[in-house]
Amino acid sequence: MLKINGHFSQDVSDHGTAGDIPNELSNREAHINFLRSLREDRNLADYTHGASESNLVNPVSSAFQAAEKFIADCQTLLTSRGVIL
Repeated sequence: MLKINGHFSQDVSDHGTAGDIPNELSNREAHINFLRSLREDRNLADYTHGASESNLVNPVSSAFQAAEKFIADCQTLLTSRGVIL
């Protein structure tokens, strides 16, 4: 996961860092829950070949809406820190 410090890893130990997002991010707890549930959905897609959208924690339309909100909140946070997007 790309963290605040710019570190990225594909190591399995990095999978537990979904909650390592800035405390000042708006809707932080909702985003943490969303990111963790996306991990569950990815595992379902990877390992349960007969799964369908009805088996997902996040239906596709809800996942898109939550992702858009997460991106918007991240952009707001970055802008408040002086990052030009």
